[in-house]
Amino acid sequence: MDSTRFDRLARAFAQNRLNRRAVLAGGSLGAVGALVGSVAARAQGTPTAGIEMAQDNATLFVQTAAGGTFLPNTLASPESGEHGTHLLTLAGHPGQTIGFSDRPQRNFGQLATRAFLESLGFTPNNPPNAALVVSTMAGDDDILVLELLNPTYDADGQLLIYEANILGEYAGEVLAPVVDRQQDNELASEFDHASLFIDDCADQTIACRDTHCTVVGDLGSHGMCWNWGAFECQPCGSGWGAMAQACNANFSDCQGQCNTATCGGMVL
Repeated sequence: MDSTRFDRLARAFAQNRLNRRAVLAGGSLGAVGALVGSVAARAQGTPTAGIEMAQDNATLFVQTAAGGTFLPNTLASPESGEHGTHLLTLAGHPGQTIGFSDRPQRNFGQLATRAFLESLGFTPNNPPNAALVVSTMAGDDDILVLELLNPTYDADGQLLIYEANILGEYAGEVLAPVVDRQQDNELASEFDHASLFIDDCADQTIACRDTHCTVVGDLGSHGMCWNWGAFECQPCGSGWGAMAQACNANFSDCQGQCNTATCGGMVL
């Protein structure tokens, strides 16, 4: 994809951040377009970004591909919510995912797509929203807004595959400007030059676990932000350490030893 098209698309979508629940206060990415040229210029380098997380910042992730397909998913069924209705296959994906955020942090950088897929979270109960932009035969952009589930990446074949649901009935406000540009709820089964814009971390209920990994309570739903230092989603403006302190302060059953981030070596 040429840098001019990348810049134009990023400006359009970043100004209308794709939040899968609600906009964090002041979390617009309205100025992010000015950052894209710098991101694209560094796309071949090592990850570059600050490590701070803002209370109200959001990170927008972008994955590009030379082409791909969008086909019905044979694993999907009306009885199961664990699979998307379609399979989105992006071919010629270079294996790097670019991320960038707006002021005040202006964080940006890239990370291996395989690590990104493991860190962001693509659970059926709260899948990330995304805007898929592909080139038509006429040279125009065709847009489809999706939910993404169950990703896989084949580095050898440069194939990035998602199960996906079409958000044809979206009725919120955050995605409305993007949905307005979407002509219909269809996409060609094969396409060229794709860009996938993915929303940042989902809100998460913070569970407090004792030394036996037993849940003794929770801190309710908390906004999650991408941490470029840890390359993972963490509680916005605080991190896991502050959440653990809150658990120990609020639940006597913790006996001062509760943890929120890990249990048996796995992020919970």
